[in-house]
Formats: sequence, structure tokens, C-alpha cells
Amino acid sequence: MSRSTKVVIVGAGSAGLTCPYRLRQAGVESLVIEASDRIGGRLRFSPAMPPDRDYLTQRMPIRGKVCFAVLFDQPFWRIAGRSLYSNENMTAWDEGGYDEPYCLSGLVSIPRSRELGRLDEQQRKLAVVAGLTELIGEQILTLVGYYDVNWAAEP
Repeated sequence: MSRSTKVVIVGAGSAGLTCPYRLRQAGVESLVIEASDRIGGRLRFSPAMPPDRDYLTQRMPIRGKVCFAVLFDQPFWRIAGRSLYSNENMTAWDEGGYDEPYCLSGLVSIPRSRELGRLDEQQRKLAVVAGLTELIGEQILTLVGYYDVNWAAEP
């Protein structure tokens, strides 16, 4: 049985526009939802940028943070009545959706992201999963997929 992964990203700020690019590279389909009438989040330009500014904001790193998406067969956090987890090192939230796999996305704090930026991809994954285990609990170890973006490494 094949399963296609789909992620909903809430907010078209710099993080919300960079994640779909990286998720697509990993073969993950995504949808960005923005409540306002413009993209770019808190980015404001004066004088106004030319019409192709949308391309520029998609490549804007979010100050060297690590962004992650962790996939699960069961949304254990919903069963526990939770949709957001946060501590000084990271924040993780429910991406919504009612089809498998279910997704927790999040950002790692800037100081912790700097530390993770010195690790290779596999070590970074292990460190993020360990941080999520500390934040949320052992259910994290039931993950079926993991993706991250290390914006500190962006050109």
C-alpha cells in the first residue's frame, strides 16, 4: 500500500515559504495557508520591493533556525488533548489534517540551532528527536518519518 505524505503549513512568513521548498525536495506534498492578503510574514520593505519579491522572501532564512517535521501513524498528542508543546529549546505544533501520516512541525531555538548546525544530518535528527522526547515523551519514538531544514547552512 502506498501512502503519500501531505503537510499543511499555517502562515506564509519566511519559515512558511521555505518549508514547502524543502519538503518538496524530500517528496512531501504541502499546502501553505495564509490569513492575510500578503506573504512574507513580518518582512516589510521600504521602498516597496518589485513584483518578484515573493521569490526573494521564499529564500529568506529565519535567522539560522532548524525547522522540522515529524510524521506519525497516530496523532497521540490529539488523544492527549494537546496541539502545542514548547520549552526553551524548541516549539512543536500539530499541523492538522485527518489522514495518515500525522505531522508535528516545529522550530528549534536559535542557540540550540547553532549547536545542531555543527552536526551532520543524522546526528542532527537524533538530537532533535531526543529534544522532542524530553519535551513530549516516549511517544516520539513511534515516528514514521522525519524531515528538517537547517537554515544556518543556507547560502
